[in-house]
Amino acid sequence: MNESEQAIRLQRPVDTLIDSFINGEKKFLDQNGTPYIKVELRDSQLTTFSLESQQAKDYLRGKARFQLKRALSATELATIIEELSSETRRLGSSEKVWRRCGKIQDTLYYDLCNAAGEVVIVQPSHWEITCSNNINFSRYNCMREQVKPIQGGDWKKLWNFTNLKSEEDNLLLIVLVASMFLPDIQHPILSVDGVMGSGKSTFLQVLKRLIDPSYEELQMLPTKTEDLALQLERHHFLAFDNLSYLPRNFSDILCQAVTGGTYSKRKLYTNGEIYTVRFSGGNIALNGINRVINRSDLVDRSIMFELARLLPEKLIGNQSFWERFHTELPSILGGIFSLLSNAMNHLPDNEVKFQGRMTDFQRWGVAITQAMGYSKDHFNRAYGQNLDNAFEENTNSHPLCQAIQRLLSEHDPLEDTVGNVHQKLTIIASDLGVVSDPRWPKHSNLLIKQLKELQFNLELSDIKFQILERSCAGRKILLERLKR
Repeated sequence: MNESEQAIRLQRPVDTLIDSFINGEKKFLDQNGTPYIKVELRDSQLTTFSLESQQAKDYLRGKARFQLKRALSATELATIIEELSSETRRLGSSEKVWRRCGKIQDTLYYDLCNAAGEVVIVQPSHWEITCSNNINFSRYNCMREQVKPIQGGDWKKLWNFTNLKSEEDNLLLIVLVASMFLPDIQHPILSVDGVMGSGKSTFLQVLKRLIDPSYEELQMLPTKTEDLALQLERHHFLAFDNLSYLPRNFSDILCQAVTGGTYSKRKLYTNGEIYTVRFSGGNIALNGINRVINRSDLVDRSIMFELARLLPEKLIGNQSFWERFHTELPSILGGIFSLLSNAMNHLPDNEVKFQGRMTDFQRWGVAITQAMGYSKDHFNRAYGQNLDNAFEENTNSHPLCQAIQRLLSEHDPLEDTVGNVHQKLTIIASDLGVVSDPRWPKHSNLLIKQLKELQFNLELSDIKFQILERSCAGRKILLERLKR
């Protein structure tokens, strides 16, 4: 820039302000490529927020008002944000940004979201509350401040506010809740069902207030997949209330949210710029009177609880319940952090192999169970039984499995063309009253796809299917019961 251009630039106070922002605040891209700045707001405490956020706009307006002695116009504010974003992308520095829970090497961090910027730091055999500028936490306006946990707390008090049916379920609940304070590992989706009056919504509210307090406690399932992806990005723990059905495309996104994946869409319809959300170990819970998780790949990523109906003598007023819970919350939270710090000393060696998709959760599950005072076999049995029960119920409730069971009770084995088999199964499904179920294959060309998805479920019921070579009459399939 020559002297004349520099003189012209200095005549515009906003350009001077842009230069001060560019040369002052720390700027970087997060894991999704979103520009962030890290600024000091009070008492040497650094705060991180996206340049696309309302927080950034408020901060830039406040600083401009201090330096320029006037308010910024909307055009000036947009120019400053674009200049800062452009410079951040040009520099290319990248850092991880966390929501509520984060990790640096072997140290866990939990953001209390208070004005003092305090975090809980969890290390082997020790945890404490402190202020730390070593880690980047992003705070959305929906996030609420968490109470301060106390040393010597008791995680067992959580059971006083839940109504699970068995000791195994109680154990799995503590393991699952404790694991949700661990970032970047797979967390099974929590599916809760039960009759009306079993406290399903309250159950999820308890967990939300314990793990990730928010002004948006229980969510309705959105109608668009991109809205679901944005909800997953905004919340460390996301709870969906009163579901009756889970569409296939939503089930696919939830699978990715558990074990990792990406969701991409265009930022604006006027250009080709892509916004990408990277999923990594999302914490998700949902409830309904009936179980809404019915696809095998999602069942395999879930833990399912059925709540007991609350007896009249155990019912207390809503206000009294929450007063008791918030009184015990600092102790429960402190007990969870103590449990995690002790579990770090019980982590199995990486050489220990686990089966299935949820290997990180299983590894930590063993460690947390031992820190609770149980043997590692307690966790393996409880988790394995929960999965077996979920698959068995999913099999018995699936309309296609029901129709095949009925068909093979009359014709075993059955070898016929895909079209003929689909026709016979549809007649049976009509008799059973399940042909209107959204999971029913409406056309014969969907039958083989459904059978492949249900292969594991069918084998649990001792049923085998085989796709045979194409004949002049069309492709044939064989259905038969396994001989034990």
